[in-house]
Amino acid sequence: MMNLFTNPEMLFLAAVPFPAWIVSISRWKRFRSALRILENSRLSAGGSLVYSGRGSEEPESSEKSASRRFFIRSIMYSLAWFFLVAAAAGPRWGVSMVATRQEGSSVIFLMDISRSMTASDLSPDRLAYASRYASLLLQQMEGVSCGVVLSRGESVLAVPLTEDHQSISILFDSLSPVLLSAPGSSIAQGVKVAVDSFPSASSSSRTLIVLSDGDGTESEAAAAGAYARSAGVVLAVIGIGTEEGAYINVLPSAEEPRFENMTLGSGVLRSLADSGTPGSFYAAATDAGSAWRVLECVSSSGMTASRLVQTEKTVNRSGFFILLSLVSFMLALIAGGRWCKK
Repeated sequence: MMNLFTNPEMLFLAAVPFPAWIVSISRWKRFRSALRILENSRLSAGGSLVYSGRGSEEPESSEKSASRRFFIRSIMYSLAWFFLVAAAAGPRWGVSMVATRQEGSSVIFLMDISRSMTASDLSPDRLAYASRYASLLLQQMEGVSCGVVLSRGESVLAVPLTEDHQSISILFDSLSPVLLSAPGSSIAQGVKVAVDSFPSASSSSRTLIVLSDGDGTESEAAAAGAYARSAGVVLAVIGIGTEEGAYINVLPSAEEPRFENMTLGSGVLRSLADSGTPGSFYAAATDAGSAWRVLECVSSSGMTASRLVQTEKTVNRSGFFILLSLVSFMLALIAGGRWCKK
């Protein structure tokens, strides 16, 4: 539900009317008791209570009418407040296509450093192979802002976007599963962290190069691809490993080792690319020309030229809730008799 609001912390303000309700009900009960005492004293004196502009009415019916107006007015004021709080929280749902001009290019490398990347079906192992592959790509991206996200059980932005490629090269040379402590692998989470690492106000095109062996589920990968598509980020997904796989010890610190065969999860990686922004693709690192295809993707995404692209933007619905708040406020005034003829 929190994904529906830009500022979900504002929703806590919705609790403000509840203390006011308690105070108002308490005051209304005291007022009603005083009204009954006054009416009884007038009746005992042979008089009757006359309500403004309405002539003589039965005390009981007048009291019920006043009670009804009080509760309707209170509910309408509360709804007006709730809708105003919802508007301040920035409700958003649905998407619309927005044309934006992109100039230049920015690239983030998403490096999978989970334990499965230590499998040796690629020489000397998958992680070292991915490191060399990424380094070769980086050498061809002079003048392009690049960054690095590392992914294991958790994902972190290791190097923000920069044109200083030396720091990225140093990181590539030192990649290891020990850089992150969380066990497991979550490439889908890594995609989301990487997508969020692109500046939203930047006009440059955005390409995410994913180097992973595809550990995870296809449904998670598809959701991550859709997230990248909503932000207009093109995915170049490179599979690191082979279909035959290789055995690794999944319990290196245990007394009894347990070996499992780690095969390339090409289905997961294809699902990620297929659900991504148009222009996204999947290729195995061992495919001939795969690196050239990545560079071509970055180039066509805006390395040397500007272009007008259509991106999906979540629609902000604050105006709708402000309108509901105004309508509720007007109804509260009417229910309170502010605009009624007396």
